[in-house]
Amino acid sequence: MFDVLIRRESTRILATLIRLTADNTPAEDALQGAMVRALSTWDSAGAPDNQRPG
Repeated sequence: MFDVLIRRESTRILATLIRLTADNTPAEDALQGAMVRALSTWDSAGAPDNQRPG
């Protein structure tokens, strides 16, 4: 389930981060860090009911 979310949302999230940082490298680093933390949380607490709020 996590891999599906990553494939579905990572492009949109990365584009937003690039607009915010104006630089690909920090945007990619931020996305990677967020995904690592999310996966760690999902492993310990389980997947949230709504993986994409809004």
